[in-house]
Amino acid sequence: MNAAFIKSYKCLDNIFRKGAFSGIELNETLLDSAEKDRPLITKIVYGVLDKNILLEYEIKIYASKVKPAVMPILKIGLYALRYLSIPQFAVINECVELTKSIGKKELAGFTNATLRNLSLKKDFPLPENDEEKLSVRYSFPLWGVKKLIAQKGLEFTEKFLAYEPPRLTHIRINLDAISVKDFCGLLNAQNIKYQKSIFEDALFVDGMPKTNKKYFTPMSVGSMVVVKALEAQGECEILDVCAAPGGKSVYMAQSDRSAAVTACDIYPHRVELIKSYAKRMGVKNVQALVCDGAEFNPEFENKFDYVLCDAPCSGMGVFYDKPDIKFFRQEKDIEELSALQKKILLNAAEYVKKGGFLMYSTCTVFDEENAQNADFLLKHNHEFELSSFDLPKFGQIGGEKQFYPHIDGVEGYYIAKFIKK
Repeated sequence: MNAAFIKSYKCLDNIFRKGAFSGIELNETLLDSAEKDRPLITKIVYGVLDKNILLEYEIKIYASKVKPAVMPILKIGLYALRYLSIPQFAVINECVELTKSIGKKELAGFTNATLRNLSLKKDFPLPENDEEKLSVRYSFPLWGVKKLIAQKGLEFTEKFLAYEPPRLTHIRINLDAISVKDFCGLLNAQNIKYQKSIFEDALFVDGMPKTNKKYFTPMSVGSMVVVKALEAQGECEILDVCAAPGGKSVYMAQSDRSAAVTACDIYPHRVELIKSYAKRMGVKNVQALVCDGAEFNPEFENKFDYVLCDAPCSGMGVFYDKPDIKFFRQEKDIEELSALQKKILLNAAEYVKKGGFLMYSTCTVFDEENAQNADFLLKHNHEFELSSFDLPKFGQIGGEKQFYPHIDGVEGYYIAKFIKK
C-alpha cells in the first residue's frame, strides 16, 4: 500500500474529526514520513482541504450515507482521480486497501463501488441557486459567499473566488546579508526558477533554495505592502502591537536601522518566535515583549512615532494559501473578531504620539473587519484622521485601500493609515 495515502488519511482524519490544526498536523505527519512521500502527502492534504466542499458535494450525489471514518478516504480518492496524475485503477485500489487497513473491511466494497461510479461520472449538476452554486464550485463556505455577494455583488464575488494565484512562493531577500544579484546567482546555480516582485528586494520563487537561512525569508506581498505603507523613517520608535511571528517587525527594523522597534504578542511562545526570527535575520533593534493588545498598557501611552496594528482576523483574504481557513472559520467568528479588532485598535491609538502615525491592517476582505473598523476609530477618537501614503506600483493612496488578488495581484489585505493631529 502507498504510504503517502495512509499518512494523508491519518492527517486528514485528525483534522476533520478531531479538529486538529492543519498546519501543525501536516508538519508532524511530514516529519514522520519518508522524504519521497512528502510531496504527495502535501498535495493530497492541502488539495482535499482546498476542495473539501466540492468533494463532499459530489460524493453525496452518489453515496448519501457515508461513515465518518470512510469519508476522508473517498475525498482522497476523488481528489486523486480529478486532480492528480495517478492511474485510476491505482487510486481505487489504494483507497480500497486503505479502507481495510483502518478496520472497515466490510466497507471496502462500498469504497470500491463509490469511487468507480465517481470516476465514470465526471459531470454533475451544480445547485441552481447562485449562492449555493458558487459555494460548491469554488469550495467556499456558503455563509462567506452570501456575505461577499451582499457586500461586493455577485459578479465581483465569482471573479474573486475563481482567482487562482501562481503557485510560487514570495520571498524577501535580506539585503544586509546578500545582494539581489548574488542571491539570483544562487538560484540560477540550483536551477530554481524565479520572477520579479513589485519590490526590488523580493522575488517569486519556484522552490526553496538550499542556502544560508539568513539570506532570505518567506514573506507575502501583502505583508511587505503593510510595512512600505507605514513609511517609518528617522530615529523613531515603532510599536508592532500584534507582531508574531515577527516578519513585519523585523522588516521595519531592517528598513530603518536607526529605529527602535517594540514587537508584542499575547503569548510567550509566540514572542520567542519573534526573537528567533530577528536573530536569524541578524536584526538587533527589535525588542520582543509579552503584551496583550486588547488590554491598555499605560507604559505605552503617547510613546511611539509609528504604531502598527496588524490585528487578528478571519484570514479570508489569504484562503488560497491556507485552505483550512475555509474549513474551520464560522460566520459567528466575524462578529467576535470585529469586536476584538476594535478593542485593540482603540488601545493602539492611545500609544501614538502627537503627529505620529497609526497603521491598521488585516488579511481579510469583509467590511466588518476592515473599513467599518477604520470608521469606528475615526468616530470614537477625534484626534485621528486618515493619512495618504505612497506604494510602489499603486502610487498615492488616500488613507485606506482594500487589495484584491484578482485585481491588484496582491493578497486580500486591507490597510488604513491614520495621523494623530
